[in-house]
Amino acid sequence: MVVVRKVPVVSRIVIIAALLGSLLLSSIAIAPKTNAGVGPGGDGSGGSEDCDGSGIDGCPWTSNGHGWREIRVDASNAPVGNGYWATANPTCKAEGATHVIAYLVFTGEGNQENAFIYEFPRHWGGWYNYNGNLSVSEAERRFGLVPAGERRGYTFGDNVGWFCYSEYNYDLVPSISVGSTAEAGTTTQPAGSVTNSGSTATPSTIQWQVATFYLDPGVSTIPRSSGGASSEAPSTYYNTSGAQGLTVTTHRTGQKFQSSSSGAQSVGIPGQQVGDLRVGSRVCYTLSVQQRRHDSSQWRHSAPTCAMIVKKPKVQVWGGDLSVGKAFVGQSAGGTSDIITSRSTRTLGGQARTFGSWGEYGVRASGQITGFGAGSAYSGGLVSATICGANLLTFSNTNRASCTASQRLGYYSNAKSIPSVAAAFPVNSSTPEFSSLADASLRRVEKATANITLSGATIARGDWLVINAEGRTVTIDGDIQYTSEALGTVNDIPQLIIIADRINITQRVTRVDAWLVASGTNGVINTCSDVAALTAQVCNDQLVVNGPVMAKSLLLRRTYGADTSVSAAQSAEVFNLRPDAYLWSISRAQAANRIQSVYTRELPPRF
Repeated sequence: MVVVRKVPVVSRIVIIAALLGSLLLSSIAIAPKTNAGVGPGGDGSGGSEDCDGSGIDGCPWTSNGHGWREIRVDASNAPVGNGYWATANPTCKAEGATHVIAYLVFTGEGNQENAFIYEFPRHWGGWYNYNGNLSVSEAERRFGLVPAGERRGYTFGDNVGWFCYSEYNYDLVPSISVGSTAEAGTTTQPAGSVTNSGSTATPSTIQWQVATFYLDPGVSTIPRSSGGASSEAPSTYYNTSGAQGLTVTTHRTGQKFQSSSSGAQSVGIPGQQVGDLRVGSRVCYTLSVQQRRHDSSQWRHSAPTCAMIVKKPKVQVWGGDLSVGKAFVGQSAGGTSDIITSRSTRTLGGQARTFGSWGEYGVRASGQITGFGAGSAYSGGLVSATICGANLLTFSNTNRASCTASQRLGYYSNAKSIPSVAAAFPVNSSTPEFSSLADASLRRVEKATANITLSGATIARGDWLVINAEGRTVTIDGDIQYTSEALGTVNDIPQLIIIADRINITQRVTRVDAWLVASGTNGVINTCSDVAALTAQVCNDQLVVNGPVMAKSLLLRRTYGADTSVSAAQSAEVFNLRPDAYLWSISRAQAANRIQSVYTRELPPRF
């Protein structure tokens, strides 16, 4: 029901209508408790006469004035004329607001405490005696700072008579950082923070978003490299040339940031899944906040932070143990030796799998073992990877009866030495000089008195050759393979043994069927010796060595595999101790055996 009351004024009489009963209460909206300062307002009284010729009833003109006013909560001269203050004041106070902004119509002598809170009509233009301490445009701007969800159902100039407001002074600057490198298919953990340089805390209505995009290999320019303020949301602001796959991955609302005295305040950014990107790409992250300032509804966007997509090549040891820390016969180990390799956890088919370097059987080291798995642990990717689960055949020097998550791996001393293969195949002045792997009479020991290069060959059935190049460098510059012919007896097994101070393998080589023994002063085997600076584009062919490997230092420099989910389980180098090496060794040992008669004695026949 609408009740019309006439209110006497000093000059002309105007009609002011009061909305009573259920309409009075139902038209008031109370902001959620999460809002600490700005909230939707309610109706004031509705006018009932067309006093300005607009054809619309409800003109709140009086000779005492009208206008938008900013009124402090619990003000002593609050506008209590029509009872709306009794709702507006406690509502804004409970929300932590400092002021109520209300549209007032003044009565009596124009005192604020006798004023009515009124619905502000859009068609007010031309009315006399505007008496507000805020302009209409400023009041509308402040109402626009109210979050859209809380303004729902209210339109400035239609049904807004008051709303809550605080005297905030904040200025937010977001920043985000991430590690310089990442692997495809893994999870990164960006760190984000927001600095408030203002003197007051923000309301609890700030929202922030994390967006991610990637740059193709070779793209050097980072879009929006400095960030900045904008009315555009992150999904639009960063959507510029070069930014691929732009996605908002995290969105949080209802955040409050303290004043500048609190310093940078962290935001909890969850781990970010990296796509199956090519090596050399960059994945970038951004952090954006809205409202950036107390007097602006804009976003402020951080400068993007980017991680280069890299790969961590792996190595596999098949057919035998990996033993590190022993010395060759007659030499000293010179301290402990470690095994340190990398691991990568990737999500494949919705399941996290850990990939790493591994040995098929036992693993021993006189020093620390980190990242390397035993018992083929990481073959195909290990689900629910733990230290204990990945090292069932790792030798460790520990006093514990069982494995624990903090288990120290390795430090297992072995007094045995690496056997001297050179001593088993001695050379002297009469030993023929090595000339070529193509030599037809490959069933002998040859020596090298200078550095040599092996251009690659196929070792025929039944052929074997020992190249004893102690103190020299042997460079392998082509694939060396044993014949693929069918073998009838153990004597048909081909074999090649290379003994040198340094054994260099160039990047064009993908297979070496040979024993590699680097037992000299340097004792180095280098799997990609002809490239100084490694990148993902060089030494990127897999190298397979079929035979025993012995060295003081093994330089693993291949870059194959480990880049996308397809190649996650593929290793850069494979060292495979095949049965043919055992069988050939046994055959040679048996061929050198002889039975010598010491004496003979004839005995009579026994019946």
